[in-house]
Amino acid sequence: MSQRAILWGVMRYEYRMQIRRRSLWIVFAGIALLLTSTVLGNLAGLEQNYAHMPLLQLVGSVTVDINWLPIIAIGLFLADRFPRDRTAKVDELFESTVGRLNTRLAGKYLGSVLATLVPAFLVYFIVMCILAFYRHTLLVFPISLITYTAIVLPGVCFVAAFTLACTAWMWVPLYQFLFIGYWFLGNMLGPRVGLPTLAITILTPEGSFIGAGIFGSTAVAWIKDVPPLEGFASMLLLLLISLLVMILFYRYLKWEQSRK
Repeated sequence: MSQRAILWGVMRYEYRMQIRRRSLWIVFAGIALLLTSTVLGNLAGLEQNYAHMPLLQLVGSVTVDINWLPIIAIGLFLADRFPRDRTAKVDELFESTVGRLNTRLAGKYLGSVLATLVPAFLVYFIVMCILAFYRHTLLVFPISLITYTAIVLPGVCFVAAFTLACTAWMWVPLYQFLFIGYWFLGNMLGPRVGLPTLAITILTPEGSFIGAGIFGSTAVAWIKDVPPLEGFASMLLLLLISLLVMILFYRYLKWEQSRK
């Protein structure tokens, strides 16, 4: 069996295991209700603030504005994907198969992330439907695909890589608690709070610098007039760090296997 076939098989397995979780859909249904009610309640504010804003800038701003809550849920639901194999005591069985460690790790990452993105994207699509109705144009949908790919996906890759790597040696509830604290401290707190924060740097995975630099987003009050170069730098840096974390994670698992 080729490694490509094994990769596809692991992806399908991880995808099906994650997509069938009832709690995943229940939580994202609650997020959809919350964000939908918020967007509907702010339509009057949107009319005042964004009436003369270009459609690309408007969609980018809304994408950044609603991005924080779904990514928190993504990080929480990915936290148990790697420890599950050890809890079920099937990790040694996987090690005895012909599938390489890097193939199985890549399949687990891609499959679980894609499955968790399905309800998250559905929430985003519902909000974009409201926005399309508000602006009376179907152009919202192709633009929203561009903004979602550029703003949301780099942050998801970043969060997913650290989640899988950290939960290999950290207690899952502890990681989830620390992740929520990090998310608010490193993404939601502005410079006036007086605490050290990554929210004012291009390392913020919420996508505020990407949105402001590439799409002119005005969703975050303390990030204004960001040059496009910083937006692209933030997107590229988040993706490169995600890749680096997964490489280091693979090296750690390889070292762990050699000690058995």
